[in-house]
Amino acid sequence: MKSGLPLALFLSIALPFVHAQTPVVNDEPITPPTIVYPAEAKQKHIQGTVELEVRVSETGRVTAVKALSGPEELRQAAVDAYSLASYKPMIRAGKAVPAVVTTKVDFSLHEAPPSPDDLVAKDFEPVHEQCETLERAKDANALGVCQQALDIAGRFTPTGHMVAHAVAFNDVALVLLRQGKPKEAAAVGENAVTTVADAYPGSLAAANAYITRAETRLRVHDLKRSLEDCVEAERILHGLLDQALAPYLAQDMKAQLKGVLRLHAVVLRENHQAWKAKPLEDEADKL
Repeated sequence: MKSGLPLALFLSIALPFVHAQTPVVNDEPITPPTIVYPAEAKQKHIQGTVELEVRVSETGRVTAVKALSGPEELRQAAVDAYSLASYKPMIRAGKAVPAVVTTKVDFSLHEAPPSPDDLVAKDFEPVHEQCETLERAKDANALGVCQQALDIAGRFTPTGHMVAHAVAFNDVALVLLRQGKPKEAAAVGENAVTTVADAYPGSLAAANAYITRAETRLRVHDLKRSLEDCVEAERILHGLLDQALAPYLAQDMKAQLKGVLRLHAVVLRENHQAWKAKPLEDEADKL
């Protein structure tokens, strides 16, 4: 059971009739969904439980989400959230196979006790905001504050707030680069991928981690591996956008994709491959 304020989220793995090639996943997501209570539904005091059918690929990526029941005003919020979840692959006879999971999301306006991650988030958010303010101002104290935010992010549970954790890594890396410390920044980029992307492949947080490492590898002239990270981040973001499973995050993902396409073009030019850079810049301009 997971709970949050003001939303209480309950996961229930049911056993519906499914095709023999589509077993039921008997596990919770490894990337917990962040569910936003629709403002209009909250104003109208609409509560209730939304039951979802979540289809999962052989790799553990969510490929489709359908609301089976529940208040209409709450269904899309539940669908959007679970569209970005990921699961451990279902193994049958030694092979990964597609699976289906049924999940119930309880939307409640009654406050639930804060989870451990909620408590960490209360510490993280003000420090992270201060970090980004100092970073924009190029303040000498930015590194210390951003490192403090990263240390706090490390207290999230293993499956909690991974996008926030990835952003915290990125903040520290950017400050180090601005201070002329590319080797130290590169080490932060490596940690970002190990901590976030390796643990949650194919996620938005993973894409953020690869972008951080691509930037830091560029600064230490590791162009080949920087290109590899750009390609991986683009693959993840294109996949998430192509599925169109979370419309409320589409603009954020397009901004991320635009940034990494431009970074990819810079790396190509540094690597004397300018003819390959122009198509990427054109793609970025269209986003």
